Amino acid sequence: MEYIKRLLETSPQLRCISLDGRDISDLSDLLPLLAQFPDLEDLELSGNRLQSLPDGLGSLKSLKSVNIVDNSFGSLEEVVRVLQGVPGLRAIHLNLSCNADVQLVLVSLPQLEWLNGQGTLSALTWSARNPSQRALAAR
Repeated sequence: MEYIKRLLETSPQLRCISLDGRDISDLSDLLPLLAQFPDLEDLELSGNRLQSLPDGLGSLKSLKSVNIVDNSFGSLEEVVRVLQGVPGLRAIHLNLSCNADVQLVLVSLPQLEWLNGQGTLSALTWSARNPSQRALAAR
């Protein structure tokens, strides 16, 4: 939390904040601080211990991209439900284990342009053509 407070004091116009690998298990306390970055477009949260995302993630009004790879989410459906509340979201990196996961994300978040580094049309086409294959791995 101190790291984010320092960023807010020194660089309030940041567009990207990386909180990768910081052993974060809950974003609820950080969300009010993150919401004070008016231009925050890209939030990097990979390699933490997150089990869920807070419902208030949509308060990050400029957020376009989120990386939540390598966390401990219990339910992809719950993660997707929270991400539906982020209207400007265009890109996501997250762990997916099968084509059904890819399709759930793409159907639930139709505004997405990028999923795990691939254009969503490419991801959907790949998923449809390879129904028995593993999902697009997060890169």
